[in-house]
Amino acid sequence: MKNINALWVGLAAGLVVPFVGYAIILMIDEKLGLMDGLGGGDDPNIQERTRALLAICLNIIPVQIFQRRRADRSLQGLVLITLVYAAIWFYYYGSKLLG
Repeated sequence: MKNINALWVGLAAGLVVPFVGYAIILMIDEKLGLMDGLGGGDDPNIQERTRALLAICLNIIPVQIFQRRRADRSLQGLVLITLVYAAIWFYYYGSKLLG
């Protein structure tokens, strides 16, 4: 197997995983919305920020993979991108949460 211990590998994984995860979460939410109103809800902002937060949290999967393979440089890139995503998420939704 190729060496995955590179900063760019972590950056790429950190960028791709949340975008793909967000798309999958949207598809699941759409399917649940078609099933007798299980998805949906009254406040679309809550759903949007929850979906975005879940997509960011999906970076836990590559974190575990990089830790298991002792790919410290890749892990650094992944954590860096995850912190940027978290800061952006907090910038958009933090004021609504904190009042």
